[in-house]
Amino acid sequence: MTLVTEGLPTDYRGDSAICGPCGDPGTGPNTSPSVTVCPTETTIYNVKVTDDHGCMTTASITVTVNALPVVVITGDEEICSGSTATLAASGGTSYVWSTGATGSVITVSPLSNTNYIVTVTDGNGCSASGSKTVVVNALPVPEIIGNRVICNGESTLLGVLGA
Repeated sequence: MTLVTEGLPTDYRGDSAICGPCGDPGTGPNTSPSVTVCPTETTIYNVKVTDDHGCMTTASITVTVNALPVVVITGDEEICSGSTATLAASGGTSYVWSTGATGSVITVSPLSNTNYIVTVTDGNGCSASGSKTVVVNALPVPEIIGNRVICNGESTLLGVLGA
């Protein structure tokens, strides 16, 4: 069998489509029963097939290119040491976080600045990733100053440093 592409493929608008580097349509007959294409937009591919007896037929196929999901992550960008952060992802139907958690919302307790990555998959099976860094701020270290020992009936003024 000989697979012959009839010029460049046409996209859904009817003009010539541009294939990615893996989908070079070539200039001559393709003697392989397959061809690799990498369209960046929905594209119609036309072929002419001739068998060993000289019988010929044509066929076409539309390869639909779905957009990748748009990943949006909202939530806490800064927390105090010892606190938790809640991150929520949107843009798809399933979610896998770099922590191993699944679901659109996670609660984390990082000990230091940490970047969280989520891979979002939509209803078409297309996936994209996004990330958000949670900054962990150190807690202040207060020091109370003033007289620590007083007599009954006296008073003392207490102050705080480092607040």
